[in-house]
Amino acid sequence: MPCHGRAQTWQRDPLLGRLLIHELVQDPAGLLWVTRYAAELVYYRLRQIDKDGTASYSPVRTVQVPATVGFAVQAYPQPFGPELNLLLRTAEAGPVTIVLHDAVGRALLTRSATLVAGSNVLQLPEAAAPASGVYVLSISHHASHRTLKIVRK
Repeated sequence: MPCHGRAQTWQRDPLLGRLLIHELVQDPAGLLWVTRYAAELVYYRLRQIDKDGTASYSPVRTVQVPATVGFAVQAYPQPFGPELNLLLRTAEAGPVTIVLHDAVGRALLTRSATLVAGSNVLQLPEAAAPASGVYVLSISHHASHRTLKIVRK
């Protein structure tokens, strides 16, 4: 099955609560799931299980993760209520266009902003206006396009 564009899923790391991005990408060997953290500074600890079944945790450590090459977008919280935030990570500064669509594809909100290289957080208080339901955010930055499903409480 060919992969057109990219498919992304998000989940919380069960141990540390940090957001993970799981991305399905096409490579020469076929389809490949790539997992990366949605933040540049990642906290971790190790769980050691001894032969007798006892377990212990190491102290919490940090590791600096290289910035995303390209463009990554995260919407939080999910589901959202009176506030919706976007974390946008990009290697290039420049304009971004965000469009909120309803379930039938109508554009409900269009917003433009300018991003700096690295991590950017945009608040979208106007996204709280629509009724509860499922919506789609379309984000365009230079030649990159991302689509996120978001849920309004």
